[in-house]
Amino acid sequence: MSAEPLDERAVRAEHRRVIERILPLIRRIVGDLCRGAPAELREEAMQEACTRAALAASRFDRERSDARFASYATPYVAGAVHDVLWADRQRRRAAETLVSAAREALAETSDRFEVIWDPPSVNREKLLVAARHAIAARWVCAASSDSAEELLLSREVRGRARALLLEALAGLGDDERAVYDGRYVRGCTFVALAEELGVDPRTVRRWHAALLERIGKVLRGEGVDENPGTLGP
Repeated sequence: MSAEPLDERAVRAEHRRVIERILPLIRRIVGDLCRGAPAELREEAMQEACTRAALAASRFDRERSDARFASYATPYVAGAVHDVLWADRQRRRAAETLVSAAREALAETSDRFEVIWDPPSVNREKLLVAARHAIAARWVCAASSDSAEELLLSREVRGRARALLLEALAGLGDDERAVYDGRYVRGCTFVALAEELGVDPRTVRRWHAALLERIGKVLRGEGVDENPGTLGP
């Protein structure tokens, strides 16, 4: 590799010299803007600030005094710190969104399956219950006047869904009715509904399972064991 040209090395050395002279300024800006931030974030801000200070040095007219360079470089340094803090906020916001989404996904997922540990006969029974609950949930959606499901169904199927739902709702307890209202009337997630009711999402899921079991029992009593969509026109 060829040696770096002498004039280029001299320029870089000059840049380092002027940056070293404003290091106290850089530390002060980082300290002020990153007050209360974790040590690793302050270190990241310091590194980026020095990088931007080097950029400022490369653009600065060397005929001016070092004192003028401090004023010239300050916006570069402050901008670098603000960019680091903004990127950190974006990362934390993305992490919070991911955690929230994962929390809701887990809340919506049954915890009754232990496929590795349960024998096949147990898993088959659990799958059968899950299938019955899925069918019951589709019938509840079809019976809702605001549901997009009903647009795909015949008037007869929608009417039958509403009649079966009314019959099932007549015997609901307070907990199951609260879940029905939150889940199917207002469209709440299990997490939001749990927070509203002051219980754990798993409790809401258990109440929801009881709701679907009751509705499914009414459906099976009427000989219904298919999704309403299969009965449409």
